[in-house]
Amino acid sequence: MIGQPPAGARLQIEAYLLKLTDAIRQLDDPVEIQVVAQRVLALELDADRVAYAEDLGDGVHVQLTRDWTNRGPSLAGRYRYADYGIELMTALLAGRSSIRPDIQGDPSLSPAEKAAHATLGLGATLNVPLVKNAGLVAILAVHFAGPHDFTETEVAVTEATAERTWAAVERARAEAALRQNEEKYRELFSSMDQGYCIIQMLYDGKKAVDWRYIEVNAAFERHNGLHDATGKTIKELTPDIEEKWIDIYDRVAVTGESLRFEENSSALEDRTFDLYAFRVGRPETRQVAVLFQDISEQKRAQAALRASEERFRKFADASSDALWIRDAKTLAVEFASQAMETVLGISPDAARADARALDAMILPEDRPDVMANVAAIRRGEAVVHDYRILRPSDGAFRWIRSTGFPLLDNLGQVERIAGFSTDITDARISTEHQAVLLAELQHRVRNIMAVIRSIASRSASTADSVASYQSLLAGRLTALARVQALLTRSTETGTILGTMIEEEVSAHAPQPGQVTLDGPPIELGPKAIEVLTLAIHELTTNAAKYGALAVPHGKLTIRWTQQVRRGTDWLHIDWQESGLTDLSEPRRRGFGSELIERRIPYELDGTGEMQFSPTGLRCTLEFPLPEKASILDTASPTPVSVHGGSLDLAQAPNLSGYRILVSEDDYLLASDVSTALRRAGATVIGPFADEMRAKESAETEHPDAAILDINLGTGAGFGLAAYLGERATPFLFLTGYDTGIIPPGLAGITQIQKPASLLKVVQAVHRLLRPTET
Repeated sequence: MIGQPPAGARLQIEAYLLKLTDAIRQLDDPVEIQVVAQRVLALELDADRVAYAEDLGDGVHVQLTRDWTNRGPSLAGRYRYADYGIELMTALLAGRSSIRPDIQGDPSLSPAEKAAHATLGLGATLNVPLVKNAGLVAILAVHFAGPHDFTETEVAVTEATAERTWAAVERARAEAALRQNEEKYRELFSSMDQGYCIIQMLYDGKKAVDWRYIEVNAAFERHNGLHDATGKTIKELTPDIEEKWIDIYDRVAVTGESLRFEENSSALEDRTFDLYAFRVGRPETRQVAVLFQDISEQKRAQAALRASEERFRKFADASSDALWIRDAKTLAVEFASQAMETVLGISPDAARADARALDAMILPEDRPDVMANVAAIRRGEAVVHDYRILRPSDGAFRWIRSTGFPLLDNLGQVERIAGFSTDITDARISTEHQAVLLAELQHRVRNIMAVIRSIASRSASTADSVASYQSLLAGRLTALARVQALLTRSTETGTILGTMIEEEVSAHAPQPGQVTLDGPPIELGPKAIEVLTLAIHELTTNAAKYGALAVPHGKLTIRWTQQVRRGTDWLHIDWQESGLTDLSEPRRRGFGSELIERRIPYELDGTGEMQFSPTGLRCTLEFPLPEKASILDTASPTPVSVHGGSLDLAQAPNLSGYRILVSEDDYLLASDVSTALRRAGATVIGPFADEMRAKESAETEHPDAAILDINLGTGAGFGLAAYLGERATPFLFLTGYDTGIIPPGLAGITQIQKPASLLKVVQAVHRLLRPTET
């Protein structure tokens, strides 16, 4: 900056500034203002060039953005301060103008710096800095091609031009920004979907009593139903408006506190609004802007949705099936009903926390089919599939039937998968039992028909007339029917011997007191009942026709005892008739004799003997009590459990008391191996998916043995194996690698290839712990 110019120069400067002001007053484009100011200054000084440059803020470069040339080319471009002398940069950064009247004759410039000026055709320069907020922001430069002595007036004019041009540019930029903001505001104000208004609070003394609408947008009426509101008060539009609205807006206007809230107005057709109110303008104007939206339909929809969800939740809670909803991409459980704990043995909270537990409980043999069905649901198919699980809550194997289906989003894409799962174990066992019953029924009907055929044939050979044949056959078939009835009633508990004999004999005793039964309650199985009932029937029939029950004074005594012979229980039955005088032995042996003397030894491994005397028949029956299968037995084996596949370790060795560390990065395999070990009685340490955590646990838990996966996601690693080897802890490898990957020092370690039988894994661990047992 220079000192105060003389009076004549001041008049010249004022005249120039008036010319400059007239030239740029009507301009509103910042670039055009700079160009016009450069032209006016260049013509005033008769300069070859006037340029405008901006400091780039790095302390190194300046960008010449535009220039007005009277003579010569434009020099727009990027330049380095240092190329034109250190004095230039020092002066400009300090806020001082740099004046160089004769560049080539300037002793302060080096030859290189003079050459840099000559390249640009600069003989003399005047550079005026624009400093704002203590920082250099721009430079106004005046160039002459040859030497030029700058007068104080020229310097003052240039400096004044720089200041006035900067002020004009800043004003133009501010006005442009304001116009742009106003345009954006007006566009937003007119096009926004939400209602918007500016209101002026109205007071009676200090109390707010009403408000006037200053401005409203196009969406205003659509949201609140108020027509032609601008300039009117709310009470003119809606006289019964609630006082709460006036209180809310008054608080915003007075305190300046912005407020976001939801509120209902019965005066405005019972609408509910979502509102944001904030003060605008000067505080004393008491103006409030309100951005609002009618959310009545949304509220009603939300209420209906809540009611629907509550109905669904009540239905889900009442259902004995486990209902579930999962994310189609992640398979995370979003909803699980309370029945999930009963059906699948896992609480809804646990299922939501870790959905992998649902996959882990599926038996390994069934898991691939289940995963394929889940993939089908994710593709948009509905499926029904049965599979087995190991229920975590009680360790039971159960059959589950799951019905799954997709839930689509608005674009028809599968967003969630849902379904319900039912425990069908009992129904499946019942179905299997029915199949067994049907097969056995077919078998037994054929056997019964064979017995009837045999009875019919043997009855015919001993009957001497049709009437006799009819009587014999009817009695024997009736006895056979009683056998079947007894077996049917006693499929679970067997038949008491005394009951059977009493039922058979009592019907044929004409006189009270003729029959004496004596013996303990002995339960007989189906085979013994089948043979013995027919034998007692034959003896009773003969006694009624020819023996003790055929005469008034005849007596029948039946005694039975249970005896032990060579460690086996035997049944001894003594049939004794008395009261006869002329009983003789029959001339030929009939069906009954064959049954007693041949069938009992043949089918029951016992003896049957008949002795005839004039006073009555004596028959002795003996056979071991251990049961044999009966062709008439109606009991069938009932399945009582579900086979657990590879997790059914009933034949596995006992690992009770042992602590086994498991290191495996496949979640499902780790879960299966851990489950198998626990079912064998072991305590599982882990499982761990990384070697570092497994080693840390081994250091603190001191396992008895370990199962190691070689590759835990980072390639083959044997650090944990080496650690366990140093501490003499036995371990085995469960891996998909071939034996060639094992280091020579670990070649003797047991290696089980994946996929592996879980029973084989448990057996291998048992051999590690107890190598002397086979």
